[in-house]
Amino acid sequence: MRLRLKSCPKCKGDVMVDRDEHGWYDYCLQCGHRRDMESLAEAHEQHREREKPEPGSTSSQKTKVSIFSHQPLLQEGILRSLSSTEDIQVISQAKASDKGSVIKIVPPDVVIVDVDGLSDNDLSLVRRLKQHLPSVGIIVLTSNPSDDQLFQAVENRVAAYLSKEIIGDQLAELVRRVAHGEAGGSW
Repeated sequence: MRLRLKSCPKCKGDVMVDRDEHGWYDYCLQCGHRRDMESLAEAHEQHREREKPEPGSTSSQKTKVSIFSHQPLLQEGILRSLSSTEDIQVISQAKASDKGSVIKIVPPDVVIVDVDGLSDNDLSLVRRLKQHLPSVGIIVLTSNPSDDQLFQAVENRVAAYLSKEIIGDQLAELVRRVAHGEAGGSW
């Protein structure tokens, strides 16, 4: 899988992401600058900690969101809803069964995970996301909220556990709150 990113941090040239036997890496097509994704993810975590806005301040940087769902229509609906906001950018979408490798390429601020379709209320994707990016805010969506799933969500430090009956504006506001470190609770 090869993905094109925005630009090289050194020369601003086109950057490609690829994978070899050692894992994910990115490289500049013009100057050849190369970074492995684990060090890139660590640098991103450090940058996010340094750049966290003070409470009550405003930031012009967009909140980056990744969506994991088995339902393409749900992904598209969330994408359209969040894309209509100026301060939120959906940077990746994947099936909920994917291993979360997409988040290593461009780490998000918030991840939305649709748990419907996962076997036995399995929240292993959430656990993997928290292991790789401990500061990422996770919002879990379900059409059938249950006490068991809620317990697992709390156990995995999920920021919010929601019914899919939430409307777009509410989801956008929740994404903003979660990106700033607030817990969204459950509805």
